[in-house]
Amino acid sequence: MHNFSRISLKIVLPVFLLPLLILPGCRSPRQHRQDADQAATRIIEQKQQEALGKTEPLEVEPPSETLRKQLILSHGLPYSATASLGTKSLAPIPHWPKDDYLSLASETAESTAPWQNGEALKITLADALQIAARNSRDYQAQKEQIFRTALRLDLRRDSFRTVFTGLFSGLLSLNRGGDSDVSGIEGSVEGGARQLLESGADISTRIAFDLAKLLTQNRSESLGAFADGTVSIPLLRGSGRHIVTEPLIQAERNVIYAIYDFETFKKSFAIRIASGYLGVLREQNRVKNVEENYRGLITSARRARRLADAGRLPEFQFDQAIQDEYRARDRWIQAIQSHARRLDEFKITLGLPPDANITLDNEELEKLQTLLSQLVIGDSKTDRYSEVPPADAPILLEEPGQGDRGEYEIEERIAIELALEKRLDLQVAKGEVFDAQRRVVVAVFEAEMNVCIHAISGEVRLEVEGERVRAVIEDRGPGIADVEQAMQPGFSMGVLCPLASVKTQPQQGYSCENVRRDSAPRRA
Repeated sequence: MHNFSRISLKIVLPVFLLPLLILPGCRSPRQHRQDADQAATRIIEQKQQEALGKTEPLEVEPPSETLRKQLILSHGLPYSATASLGTKSLAPIPHWPKDDYLSLASETAESTAPWQNGEALKITLADALQIAARNSRDYQAQKEQIFRTALRLDLRRDSFRTVFTGLFSGLLSLNRGGDSDVSGIEGSVEGGARQLLESGADISTRIAFDLAKLLTQNRSESLGAFADGTVSIPLLRGSGRHIVTEPLIQAERNVIYAIYDFETFKKSFAIRIASGYLGVLREQNRVKNVEENYRGLITSARRARRLADAGRLPEFQFDQAIQDEYRARDRWIQAIQSHARRLDEFKITLGLPPDANITLDNEELEKLQTLLSQLVIGDSKTDRYSEVPPADAPILLEEPGQGDRGEYEIEERIAIELALEKRLDLQVAKGEVFDAQRRVVVAVFEAEMNVCIHAISGEVRLEVEGERVRAVIEDRGPGIADVEQAMQPGFSMGVLCPLASVKTQPQQGYSCENVRRDSAPRRA
């Protein structure tokens, strides 16, 4: 009895310790989301350091109090639905998570801001860049793309992590069909672990306990414990480190590509914001110039009317002055409409309502003119005609060149070398060439395995078609009785039945990857 109690204690103790190891995995959805966000953030920081040699924060969640929302509410602007005010303003729907699923950090604007009372919001070029980075949907979509790519990479990495599983089960039975009631109780606990290696080997272990047998200490029965281990190693299809890890390698590289794309987008986006800002100011100055011209032609028409009344000007010249005035008014109206259209488009680019009361700082053009004047290097050409030669003198054209180039003008050869070294979109294109080559290797490997496993013999034929190289893999065997059934997902014909000369899905994939491989170098 003493020996049995010792054995029972050794077995029962792990049974009660096992739940302590499994319970930490039972976490709330919010905790799982936080873990996923932290994992994605770590991946982004790691890949930023790898791709750019630096790290910078990437805030995916938009602020709760955006400038767009504040302008809509403070200016009383119309909006179609509460979704226009941001995710925090959405009303919960049935089965909505109750753990602050969309809770965001509160950000409240200063109460002294004049535009909160309906006055115009005046923004500088620097303000426009900051507003666009926080309110533009395009900018937000680019950041979310990096985050989603990082989450997909974490999911791929999870395939090679050790996964622990646990299961509790219980059954209570009662049978009243006989002379006496018969009741029973069953309970079991099961735990396991699984690990996929990069070589393709799949290792799994499992241990289970029958709680009823252990706790009742029925010595006539077995001890109620079960354990097993399994090691699965692929020998043909799916074997090889380069085959097993291909999805993981591609996911790793996709994060790098997303970071490169975002860096390229930020530069083009900043240029687009600055161009839009200065374009609105240019249209604003054009309105002023057209308006001054319109005022001048009105004055000229009035003067022509007085001269015509005094008999000092023919009547038809007064009519021409009136026509000039009408044409000037038409140009003035078109200039106003063009300025309003450009301003609305710029507001949309910033992510703000097009009907918000916003004005731009005209001093930005003056700053730009001052900056450009400081960058001008070389002799001025304004004195070209200080000494006018005779009209019949020979004309010698000055060939254009870089003799008077400025500080920021570089030679064409150096510009090409810098572009080949620094352009991130080119780095992505070159990386996609390597990706296409790897996909071809994986596709042809799978096709070769089909031939080795199922066919009697086979051959690979390469066909050169212009800029494309097409590989066709043909195998020979007794054939398939039901081709449609064999092509169904999950159907297996076993190893003993050879395939006929038909192209399987991996072979079709191999042809498609060749097309992608050919298009990738053309992008580079």
